[in-house]
This record gives sequence, structure tokens and C-alpha cells, in this order.
Amino acid sequence: MAFRSLPGSVFLRVSCTLAHAEQAPCLERTIAVSITGGDGVSVTSMDSLTLQGSNAVTIKSIKPADRLPRVVLLIDTSRSMDSFEPTAAVLAERFVSRLPSETEIGLAFFDSNYHPMASLGNDRAKLTFALEALKNRQYNSQGPKAPWSAVGEAANMFGTPSIGDTIYVISDGVYNRTRTQMRDVLEALTGSGIRLFAAVLVGPIQIRRTPSELNGPVDIKDAADTTGGALLFDPEAPRGYDSALEMVGKNGRPTRFAEDLNRQVGQLINYNRLEITLLEPIHKSQSWKLHIAGDGQSPTGKLQLIYPTLLMPCR
Repeated sequence: MAFRSLPGSVFLRVSCTLAHAEQAPCLERTIAVSITGGDGVSVTSMDSLTLQGSNAVTIKSIKPADRLPRVVLLIDTSRSMDSFEPTAAVLAERFVSRLPSETEIGLAFFDSNYHPMASLGNDRAKLTFALEALKNRQYNSQGPKAPWSAVGEAANMFGTPSIGDTIYVISDGVYNRTRTQMRDVLEALTGSGIRLFAAVLVGPIQIRRTPSELNGPVDIKDAADTTGGALLFDPEAPRGYDSALEMVGKNGRPTRFAEDLNRQVGQLINYNRLEITLLEPIHKSQSWKLHIAGDGQSPTGKLQLIYPTLLMPCR
């Protein structure tokens, strides 16, 4: 009876307080953000940066991540990759060699099914063994590919994901387009803080014929952009690929491939934890934009933000 005798205004205040307490954790978010200069090289100092968010998002703080991201290497071994498999294995080896030795790395292959090869850890011997088998064409591909279900399976390797964890896909980008599944997977990744980085191996555009061959690489680029990742090669301006993927050219200088790979790995490793606050809860995925208002020293046009472009509702 005492509860019923409370004035209506008091009951309203109590209800609002309880609702705010329930919603507050959902309004506070932390996302991974990488910042690069005009040359694509990661910028590690953000002390003078001022960031602004759209869609009723308030920026609280940004600071360098205090941990290395875990990485799941996911390699396409479907039939369309037959001619690319040695190249994919070499690229994977080059990628792994650029990561700090203490980075936890997992490995999986995919075709019509998902094939886990090595769980997350620091044991590079398992990775080397599997990649050597792929390089020597000792791994038999099976049927058409199912890339987005494989990406979803790869995410499970993290157990409980942490902000900045990354799936790195190596593929030719050719697949039966399943945009609904792609969207669902990207929303799941973004909601978990997992980023998608990728390397798409493509031949000259003149020999690509099907819509999947033409649009698949662009779809992967869009997927990487959505989750706050980056693509190694630009599918909209393909220049082919060097099957040797040499890191040092005949002139003794780093090759263009080496420079591109080093930039991408830098973006993957040198990320920051951005804390934001939503002014109100959201009930479905929403696009948003993050801007650099100014750094006080250099033109902001030379800086680029790499961040997940979707905000997800709480689960």
C-alpha cells in the first residue's frame, strides 16, 4: 500500500531512473579506429586531433589500443582459386611475417565448407605446415565457395571477441552473390568489434566476365570498409599481381607490393580505442560518420579515418 501512495511524479522519476540505468551501458560504445596520412601510413599520435560524430553520437575519448589484435587468417581454396593457391600461400606467409611475433594467429581454409587448420595461438609451425601444403598444391579444393558463412565461422574462433580482433581474407572475390547473408555477417562482426581485412587476387579486368568476377572484389572492399578494415589491392583499379610477391625489387628497394602490405598491416596493428556515447538507444543498424574537425597542425584532408561505419543495437 505504501508504494501505491507515492505521488505520480515520484513514481515517474523512479521509472525514468531505472530505465536510464538499463539503457546507459547500451549507449556507451568502444570501437576500433585507425588513422592514416595521405600516403596510407598509420598515424599513431592523436593528441591534437578533434573528432566529431554524426547521428547523435558524442565523442568521449580516443587512445591507442593497449593490446595487439588477434588475427584469423581465412584463405579461399575453392575451385576458382586453383591457379591462385601458390600465390595465396605466399601472400599469407608475407602477411604473417609482418605481424609482431607475439600476435595470436589462427588459420582456416574455405570452399563450399569451412576448414579450421590452426586455432588461435603463437605456434607458427602449424601455420607454416598448412601454408606449405597449399603452396605445393597438396590441398584439394571442393566445389563452389561459401565466403560469408566461412567468415561467420571464422569469427567463432575468437570465442569472446575483443575490440580490434581481425579476420584477414585472401580470395579472388568470385562467389555467388548472397547480399542478405553478407549483410547479416557484417552486422554480426560490427556488433562484436571484429574487423575484416582482405587481399583480393584478381587478374586483368579484360579476362573477367561474370557479374561475380566483376563485382565480387568490390563487395569485399565494401565489407572491409563497413567493419573498419582495409583491402590490400584496389579492385576498382586492378593492376594484376606478381606471382612471386617479392618484398625487395632488383634495385634493392621495397616493391610496391611490400609498401602496400606494410601499410595495410600498420593499419591493422596501430588502431585506437574510440569511446563514444549515443544520445538515445537504437533498435536497428544505422550508418554513421566520423569526422576529423582539426588537428591543429596539418590539413585534415591528408588524414583518413578507418572505422566501422555501422552502429548496432544492443543484443
